[in-house]
Amino acid sequence: MSAPSWIEAFVRTADLPNSAEMSEELTHVEVGEVVLSGYVVGPNEKETKRVVEGCWQRLVEMLKQTRGFMRPERGSYESPCLTWLDWHLQSPGTVLGWCGAFHIILCAETLEQGIGCLWKVDQYKAFARQWTELVQQAFRVPSDTRGVILDERPFFWTLALDTTPSVEWTQENMHKFQRSLVTLVRARSRDASWYTEKAMREILESNLALTTQELQLMSTNTGLIYVAKQRFQEREGFSYVRRALVDALALVRAMRACMMLFGSDLDSKLQQWMQRRVKGGMGRSLLHQLVRHAQSASEILRQFDELNLKMTRQIGHEQIIFQALLERYRMGQLVQNLHQNLSELHYMIGDLHGQIQTRQLRWLQLLVIFPAAYQALKLFQEVWPTLQPWLDNLLQSWPW
Repeated sequence: MSAPSWIEAFVRTADLPNSAEMSEELTHVEVGEVVLSGYVVGPNEKETKRVVEGCWQRLVEMLKQTRGFMRPERGSYESPCLTWLDWHLQSPGTVLGWCGAFHIILCAETLEQGIGCLWKVDQYKAFARQWTELVQQAFRVPSDTRGVILDERPFFWTLALDTTPSVEWTQENMHKFQRSLVTLVRARSRDASWYTEKAMREILESNLALTTQELQLMSTNTGLIYVAKQRFQEREGFSYVRRALVDALALVRAMRACMMLFGSDLDSKLQQWMQRRVKGGMGRSLLHQLVRHAQSASEILRQFDELNLKMTRQIGHEQIIFQALLERYRMGQLVQNLHQNLSELHYMIGDLHGQIQTRQLRWLQLLVIFPAAYQALKLFQEVWPTLQPWLDNLLQSWPW
């Protein structure tokens, strides 16, 4: 008697390897650049840049003095480079003051020849943690400097040229090497073995690349960009992905930080202003503050609209990337909140301006009344000598 078909099917299914057993691992990664992207807020451009550049110089010195720093199996990196993005937001007299975005870049010495530094994957992870910790130690605002806010968790980018084994990144291969890919995306995490299938799938679904020769993966504040060597030569290196993704993300993060910082400060101020009674000369001072913050909110929204318009005019892929970044960081909600705050500011400005005008009108009325009263008193003084005898006779003849 033969066994039921469902038993045979169960046995065959049990013999199949599960997804963990089917997965393969990358042993090495060839990294062309390591980029830490951050933002900074300070009182003005000169002072803010001075603080950041001082931190960068301290980083260079610390790197020279650090012993036991992780090194790749092949190749070496140039001295770290600090570059400022061609963007800033200026709002004097508010919590923002001046805001800018920057990159700290480690570039392989042989990158121009299309050759990066070769790392074992686990060693690269240790290096990523070590490098980030060193940067965070160097990029601390001096205790005697006030009003400068540095990005506490800069975004960590790995820009890779090759892997071992070399892989064409089809959906099948991405699933096959998913744990290794997540390990490289989350380069600063100590262990990726505890990631669930759902968590790994979400990271793989973040891929914005349109070809199997590229990867553009992101997690919370780390990302992996892979450009195959042939494509690297055809597209002038990393320049395209740097502009389309690395720079765009830095700008979105900086704009997001500005909106959150300004919005939080404005919310608290709005509560104070609404509870504050306008007395005497305080009206004009309060009106000046309201107008200044309304101008700053309008400037933030204007720059965001300009950035959005500029990116929507780019070629299709850059536009797709930018829209994905806006959605990822929920910029639409922040913009909506800022518009609401701006509406409240305009209402308060109109109301306060009306109060000031009413007060001015009362003073004008008094200025009109006082001269009339003075003229009446003067006339009374002139006719009083004539009226006084007549009034005395009248009072004496009155029957009391």
